[in-house]
Amino acid sequence: MANTAITELIVNPVNEKIYGTNVSGIEFDTLVESIRIQGIISPIVITKEKKILSGHRRYFAAKQLGLSKVPTVVKNGFKDEFEEMEAILESNKHRDKTNEQKANEYVMYRTLETAKAKKRQAAAGKKKSNDENKEGISEGAARDLAAKNINWSGKTADAAVKVVGVISQLTEKKMEDEAEKLREELNKSVNKANKSAKIILDRLEGKETEELPPAEKTEDMKKIAKRVKRYAEKIASDLVYVKMDELTTKNKFKNDLKTALTLLEKEVGDWLDNNPFEMPGTKK
Repeated sequence: MANTAITELIVNPVNEKIYGTNVSGIEFDTLVESIRIQGIISPIVITKEKKILSGHRRYFAAKQLGLSKVPTVVKNGFKDEFEEMEAILESNKHRDKTNEQKANEYVMYRTLETAKAKKRQAAAGKKKSNDENKEGISEGAARDLAAKNINWSGKTADAAVKVVGVISQLTEKKMEDEAEKLREELNKSVNKANKSAKIILDRLEGKETEELPPAEKTEDMKKIAKRVKRYAEKIASDLVYVKMDELTTKNKFKNDLKTALTLLEKEVGDWLDNNPFEMPGTKK
């Protein structure tokens, strides 16, 4: 273990891509206070290039406190970028994460699964089977294995990734408020955010979408629906009695209930087909 100048440490781009650099909230404030009182108990794990592998929140807390040096330990032996990526994911296995961060983890885990499969295939010296993609693993298998690591179904994980993609598009278009609103929705419910993202995406692509009624108009719409129902029931009721009287006068029932109902249904249906009506108080 060594004491390393905090200015020499490098935020790992993989960690930044998955978890971001926006560290805040009660949990982070508690960490800051703990470090202020006790110092950093568990050293920050870094590579020989001084990229952080584990301890980004401790790093940001130390920066906030104005510490010049922090305890570090170097971890070497990574054969490639994928092993380093896996180490970062493993170090964050038990932290509390937002749905957005879990979606980002899923993308990384999926990349890892395809890379591992490719290594296994190369080691075995086997040809790819017809049901495998160019990375050497079926799409379904990679998806399911990756989703299992974040305790989601593949369907939920894919939906969350799509939402994150729409958030990125909104951010690129300088629509930060809408992006933040969708992000908040994602972190509450993947399903609801996915529906909102589809509507936003259609709008961004210039497709016409049916505008959802504003929430404040919902009650008015319910009242209108009840009014239509009452009016339709009244017309139907009055019409049945009128037609029943006409058929009775013409003596077409012949004391046969089945015949009476059939004739009544036909008479009422014909009348409605030829006499469209409008709601009282409406204009043509």
